[in-house]
Amino acid sequence: MPVSLFLRDRLSGGRRAGQEARRPRTDHVRRPSMQPSDPTMTTGQWAQLVLLSILWGGTFILTVPALQGFAPVALVAWRLSIAALTLLVICGWLGLSLHPLIAHGPRLLLLAVLNNAVPFFLISTGQTVIGAGLASIFNSTTPLWTALIAAFIFGNETLKGMKLAGISMGILGVAVLIGPAALSGLGGPPWAMACFVGAAISYGFGANLARGLGDLPPVLIATGQCLCSSVLVMIAALLTVGPGGLISDDGAAIASIITIGTAMTAGAYLLYFNLIAKAGATNGSLVTILIPVSAILAGIVLFGETMTANGWMGFALISFGLLMIDGRLFKKRTRRVTPVP
Repeated sequence: MPVSLFLRDRLSGGRRAGQEARRPRTDHVRRPSMQPSDPTMTTGQWAQLVLLSILWGGTFILTVPALQGFAPVALVAWRLSIAALTLLVICGWLGLSLHPLIAHGPRLLLLAVLNNAVPFFLISTGQTVIGAGLASIFNSTTPLWTALIAAFIFGNETLKGMKLAGISMGILGVAVLIGPAALSGLGGPPWAMACFVGAAISYGFGANLARGLGDLPPVLIATGQCLCSSVLVMIAALLTVGPGGLISDDGAAIASIITIGTAMTAGAYLLYFNLIAKAGATNGSLVTILIPVSAILAGIVLFGETMTANGWMGFALISFGLLMIDGRLFKKRTRRVTPVP
């Protein structure tokens, strides 16, 4: 199969693009619902999760030059707008009809609020008094909240002790990776810490809501969310910084925002919603544990930074936690020691 047809087939949810790419697709309601179980991730899905963490971890690096030319709200507005435009082009290339977005409009708007508007506002507010290190630790609790929400509110996943233990181990690993200096922020204002917890919970609800949109291909879920988010944030940008704040002559800032919007937002959300559809909300949200690792490794590779002892210990804890979440290694060991009757 040619590469272009293979990509169309994957992004459109598994159908052969050559059969349906020439006419708008209207059969989304026949797509199978997202599985109500707690599936074990395949090797390919773990690879997608790592790639997703690299994309979102790299966003922290490119945000630095982007902020030299744009205010934070303008950066987010352009990031989401460029992502929405990129995803619309992909939908056109795939021959996907956008009519299902209208039918799912209210849920996609709620998804945009839960996955973008609320957490972006809470995180930016909390970071006015608490550093990025502690923010990363709080953000890494997202899989824990996602699992609890999935089990007790949405009822679409089972709550397994091994997975909860693995998530807790990963959170501890992130705390060790960031270092003890970040924990000094725990003495900060309670409202600021509540902002980060609220953001993680909001992401948890968003992941579970996205899983409930199983009759839409991941590319349409990503498109709908980014369209709604871009409108909301662009309005906020116009009200706060005005039209002039959306313009810059800084070439590096413009190039950074374009890269963030295309690869690190549009491309990342395609991976993210595909993971949620195939592997579940909790597994998809594990990316928040891997993002600090990717960001630190990027600093080592690109800027010659060194890994501290805390870094290596945190990396080991995160790795062991992910092995516990995956579970396959422990299942194999159990089978080996089980006596044969």
